[in-house]
Amino acid sequence: MRTDPSAAIETARSLALAGRVREAGHLLREHLFQDPGNEDLRHAIARIYRETGHPDQAGRYEFFLPRSSRTERAAYVNLLAEEGADEARIRQLSIMPDDVAIPHGFVSELADRRRTQSEVEPWGLLVSVASVAFFVLALVTVLAVYFFAVLGADGAAVIARVGGLVCLAALAMVFLGLAVSAWIRRSRPAGAILTAVTLVLAGAVVAGTIALVARLSA
Repeated sequence: MRTDPSAAIETARSLALAGRVREAGHLLREHLFQDPGNEDLRHAIARIYRETGHPDQAGRYEFFLPRSSRTERAAYVNLLAEEGADEARIRQLSIMPDDVAIPHGFVSELADRRRTQSEVEPWGLLVSVASVAFFVLALVTVLAVYFFAVLGADGAAVIARVGGLVCLAALAMVFLGLAVSAWIRRSRPAGAILTAVTLVLAGAVVAGTIALVARLSA
């Protein structure tokens, strides 16, 4: 059933301007449930989310319309991939009319994003673990050097060198995970920069280790 959404749209705009974006979205969604094919409502709710910095929500309501924003579609795809949504869930979230099909290209893009996320996930775990290890090792090294220095015991310099090398190795693992994730996501500039940083850190670890072994062996 077609309805005139003008009054609801104006009210929603006023709510959004007052900072009550959630209420504005709720109002328009209620009308959209009654008339899923009303493009004026879709454009209005997408505009509110677009202007308030929520591209994923803007894409949610316009992704299947002609001339929809590629950036907003991509943001919505990311949201769906994180949720693990299937086609039925997509139709529900976007309040799609029953007679409108989900674009095949959108489904393919979502499947590709899911594959990418599954490939990136182990490297993201590496980044998390290595980051924690870096901070823990740095703290332990600083404390150990401090206590050795305060007690006047020998070995503070060696502990500082070993701790520094281990921390560098952990940092190299962080950048390795970030670099591989960037390449998987096909972000070539970021991948190249992160790879270069990883190689520099790895080179520093190797050179430092060789220098430390030579020093201890002398």
